Amino acid sequence: MLNYIALSLLLTMSNSIDIENTSIQSQESDVEQPSSQEESEILYVPPPIGFLPPSSRNFSQRPRPVPLGNPGNWVVSDDYPTKALREELGGAVGFRLDIDEMGIPTKCTVTQSSGYEILNTKTCMLLMERARFRPALDTNGKPIANYYVNRVRW
Repeated sequence: MLNYIALSLLLTMSNSIDIENTSIQSQESDVEQPSSQEESEILYVPPPIGFLPPSSRNFSQRPRPVPLGNPGNWVVSDDYPTKALREELGGAVGFRLDIDEMGIPTKCTVTQSSGYEILNTKTCMLLMERARFRPALDTNGKPIANYYVNRVRW
């Protein structure tokens, strides 16, 4: 990983790299020069402004819940309400699910109506029953409540 970061930095800060000869021409004037013959193979490049070393980055933060499995399987064709099929009702239902620290929906809100209460209600009923998530994480990696937004097309 460290080699990848170093190469990324080199690619960002240099104007040309000759892979075959491993020569690097830098446009930075404050690049340190090697102090001995043994170090002549290593190019020291200062990190760009705002760079955080890997040890100080926080990779545990996940700001939104992540669906477990495919959300397309939460509502399937067999779920279509019989009355809605008979009357040929259809449309898209936009929704927001409030998700608790365990990854379970606690509330479903219709954010965009299909125009038919039967489809809106069925959407939320199925999502509350079937949707599950890896919960969002705070900056310390602790699960937190958050929300998930999507839509279902009937």
